[in-house]
Amino acid sequence: MILRRFTKHFKDQNWFAVGLDVLVVIVGIFLGMQMTEWNENRKDLEDSQKFLLRIHSELQDAENASSRVRSRRLDLIEPLSEAVRIIFAPQSSELLTDKHCYALGTSHFFNISVPDLPSMAELMSAGRVYIIQDEKLRTDLIKLKQTYGSLQSVIEQNSPLAHNLPVLQPELIVSEPYFDSELGEMQGKYRCDLSAMRLSRPFLNQVSENIDSYDAYLRDGLRPWSKQMDIVRKRLDKNLSIYQLEPTK
Repeated sequence: MILRRFTKHFKDQNWFAVGLDVLVVIVGIFLGMQMTEWNENRKDLEDSQKFLLRIHSELQDAENASSRVRSRRLDLIEPLSEAVRIIFAPQSSELLTDKHCYALGTSHFFNISVPDLPSMAELMSAGRVYIIQDEKLRTDLIKLKQTYGSLQSVIEQNSPLAHNLPVLQPELIVSEPYFDSELGEMQGKYRCDLSAMRLSRPFLNQVSENIDSYDAYLRDGLRPWSKQMDIVRKRLDKNLSIYQLEPTK
């Protein structure tokens, strides 16, 4: 109808009417584009809230699955470093404690449950990360994905380099199983022969390599991922107005 009217006005050389027809068409196109953009923005906003809720749930599951082992892995470096210092100081009168022996006996443990965030992976593969409108949250989630990949890579690289000391040096580190009623799971208890350790060059080499690998595992993998997990959780909670209650002191 508009085309017929435009053609008639053009043939009649009614330039005012022609201009008016053109203006109507332009305004119609503009309004149509604006409506399409508004609908797309509204859908992106709705999808963003849905994905953030899903990511929040997945992040909570990841924390629940990894928190206990994560704490063990992060806390191990201190007694392990102390144990190495004592072993490599033959003139020292310090003795190895149960914590030191446990750290030595488990210094080859790099395994930890590191769940991915499927919803974030879905957004990235679809090229729709932009729907997360909070730029800082979007950046933090992408960085979490990157640290997740780095942790997986570090575990794969360092696990083959670690020495299972209780198996390789059974005379120096004795392992015995016991049930930890507080944790509700089986644990290993370790006994160390400090004097014999100091005299064994193979053992000293293995311990030296273990602490180097473990330090790299924490520095390049577990610590950055763990820190980024905490950053994302706090920013996501704030974005969704979900606030964790501080425990009463």
